[in-house]
Amino acid sequence: MSLFLILKLIHVVFGVLWAGIACTMAVFILPATNAMGPDGGKVMQQIAKTNYYPIVLNTITLGTLLSGFLLYWNLSNGFQQEWIFSRYGILLGIGGFLGLKASLLGFWINLPTIKRMTEIGQTLIKTGSTPGLILELTQLRRKFLLSTRFIAMCVTASILLMEFARYL
Repeated sequence: MSLFLILKLIHVVFGVLWAGIACTMAVFILPATNAMGPDGGKVMQQIAKTNYYPIVLNTITLGTLLSGFLLYWNLSNGFQQEWIFSRYGILLGIGGFLGLKASLLGFWINLPTIKRMTEIGQTLIKTGSTPGLILELTQLRRKFLLSTRFIAMCVTASILLMEFARYL
């Protein structure tokens, strides 16, 4: 099997896993845990601990991005402008941009939000509930949900663009 096919296999499998995880979180898990109130935080903490979820998600994300970058480099023959500005190159580039945007949102928005929600959860366990902390936690949960939904849309659009680019 050639290196190109191995990279393509990694890119497709990891990309679909990433989109599946993002969509499942955005459509099912986060709305359910937000509706559960404080118990939802316990569920999210358990998800984070189970099967190394953060490590697996980061590996999938980085594997998708790195393999995609190498595939784009290979297909464009070392980033040749003629290919990059072809319809196919533009659509793959937009798909790659959406994937990169999704990963940056996860890193810059979701990661700090999760850390702050965890801090608040630990404070609530130690000191009890205060209106200010509950309000902040509610706002953070909404922010996390909206960001995750946007990430899910970005990776889904990225997959669709990359799959159908050759036909458009």
